Amino acid sequence: MRLSQPQNHKNDNLYYEIGLDIFDFLCGLKSLDCEDMYGILVSSEENCKEFPLLVDDNLNIFICPETLFLVSSLILFVSNTKKYNSDLGFRGTEFEHETCDVFESCSFSLEHPRYKDQSVTNKKINFEINGNKIQREIDLFPYNDEYLFVVDCKRNSLRPNYILNHEKQNRAFGNDGIKDEIKNKHIDRVNYFEKHQIDFGFKKERKVKGLIVTLIKEDIETYKGIDVVPFSDLKVYLKDFQ
Repeated sequence: MRLSQPQNHKNDNLYYEIGLDIFDFLCGLKSLDCEDMYGILVSSEENCKEFPLLVDDNLNIFICPETLFLVSSLILFVSNTKKYNSDLGFRGTEFEHETCDVFESCSFSLEHPRYKDQSVTNKKINFEINGNKIQREIDLFPYNDEYLFVVDCKRNSLRPNYILNHEKQNRAFGNDGIKDEIKNKHIDRVNYFEKHQIDFGFKKERKVKGLIVTLIKEDIETYKGIDVVPFSDLKVYLKDFQ
C-alpha cells in the first residue's frame, strides 16, 4: 500500500492506493469473498455509489485516510455480524474517540475548564425547561479561544447497504432521526452552553456551535442552525474555526 492520488480527483488529500490483487489478498486474510466486498465497498463506473467509500480508478483502489475507520467498521460488520451487533457501546465509544482525535489535531482542547484531571466528553448536564427538570448527555464539547462546539456523534447506520443508491429511502428515515435528535435534545445542549459557560467553569464566553458528526455523508447538511458533518469531512470543516 502506498500514498497516492487518483488522477481525476481534485482534492489535495493524499489517498492510500492498493491494487486489486492486494484487495483480494486482504479479503482472503479475513475469509471474505473479494467480489462481495468489492460490490459493497467500491464505487466504479459499473456500480457507482452515491457515497463511495473506496474508488476504483484504473484498476487501483483509493482509500481516503479519513474513511479508514468506517471501512474497518464495515469489514468487521460483514465478517462477524452477531458480535458486531452485540457490541454497540464499544462502537459508539470508538467513534467518539476518533472524533476527539480530529478535534485535538485541529488544536481544540478537551480538558475540563475547571477540573483539569477530567475531559469534556460524555458529560451529563441538568437544567430546567418550563419548570421541568431535564438531563442531557453530551458526547463532547471541545473548545478553542473563540469557539465551543457542542458535538453529538451519530453512527446512524453501519449496515453496508446503507451506502448504496437504492437505500436512499432508509437514509431519509435516518435523517428524520437526526432531525428529531436536534429538535428534541441537541438544541437544549446548545442553549445550555449559550447561557451557562461561566457557571460550568469557563473563564470567558465563547461562540457556541452545535454540531452532529455522522459516519457517512447524510442527505442533510444543516437543520435549525446545527450543521451535520460526515466524519470524513470533519477536519476540513474545522479549518473555518481555527
